[in-house]
Amino acid sequence: MSLERTLEEVVSPFLMQLSKARFLSRTLDDDRTTSEINLLFETIEKEAREVEDVLKRVSRWENEIINDFGGIARHLDDIIEEDSQPCSMHTKLQSVNSEMSNLKDRMKFPLHVPVVKPAAPTLLSITALPASIGELPNLMILDLHACHNLERLTESITSLQMLTHLDVSDCYLLEGMPRGIGLLTELQVLKGFVIGGSTSNYICRVAELVRLEKLNKLSIYIGSKVAVTGDELNELENIKGLHSLTITWAVSLLKKGEDRQTSVTMAMLTSLSLPINLQKLDLRCFPGEKMPSWLLPSKLLRLKKLYFTGGMLNTFGNGSMSDMWKVEILRLKFLNDLVVEWTQLHETFPNLTFLEVFRCSKLEFFPCDKDGVWMNCDKREVR
Repeated sequence: MSLERTLEEVVSPFLMQLSKARFLSRTLDDDRTTSEINLLFETIEKEAREVEDVLKRVSRWENEIINDFGGIARHLDDIIEEDSQPCSMHTKLQSVNSEMSNLKDRMKFPLHVPVVKPAAPTLLSITALPASIGELPNLMILDLHACHNLERLTESITSLQMLTHLDVSDCYLLEGMPRGIGLLTELQVLKGFVIGGSTSNYICRVAELVRLEKLNKLSIYIGSKVAVTGDELNELENIKGLHSLTITWAVSLLKKGEDRQTSVTMAMLTSLSLPINLQKLDLRCFPGEKMPSWLLPSKLLRLKKLYFTGGMLNTFGNGSMSDMWKVEILRLKFLNDLVVEWTQLHETFPNLTFLEVFRCSKLEFFPCDKDGVWMNCDKREVR
């Protein structure tokens, strides 16, 4: 029985029964025990309320443990999806080991105690990063992933000259990053870069990222209130060292009456340019129905991994393209409009070693297993 069912099916009915019994006790004529009975009712109700409070706190504690456990898995995702060097893999595994040990320590929870202390405040509750963060010149990793209340970063993060990893992904209220990110010359991984959130001079633009010569992994979020033109996305091709790129769209091609927003979205879809050295491309909630002109095999000769998650894509082309993809790993998820035959897909992606299809209702008769996975055993194994 889950904690939620315990609260609903046990505690509340118990208090209701207690209330009925207390009402009946008032009809008793024996004055000698009435005061003692009332005292017992009050004591029992108080203790029942304490038990209810403990169960609620335990439920919140359980959810925090589960969420943190899922967060640890992100380090393993990085190892699996990136071509990690031994040193990098060792560092990530040390992080996993350390966080798992901390999680196990938190699991030693005294469930029998009547009062559970609330969890200490965490980064998850902050709305703005304090300026004092700039006083940590040796800081190398700043992980603010899924800080859902975070609205603004301080300009002082541009003082973190040793920073190699900055993660603000899934911070949906974040209006953007401060100007000066281009000064972080050691930055290798940047997740959650916001485009289109504001026209303020505070906001960093993509052109600044060109200065980050060591940047090899970037994820960007295109907000629903796009305030820039497609020209900004052209700057992506100038980030020469970029090997992994994730783009998440929160915009869509709207219907009549929304012409301005639609034209801005179309401009961003058609004028985007990608780095020629890109090896992995992850497109999420792509709002176009067809493959855009910037997403062609001839423009991405080094691309090995291509992921689509959600969006409006309904075709990979007419099947008569002269250029074939060199992609080896293809993942298709939540593409309810995509229609393609297995033979056409295999002809379009002849070098495939791994294919994952998940919740794509119109993709039928694919030779995938029960998990939606197909692997070419004749070629090298997926890393």
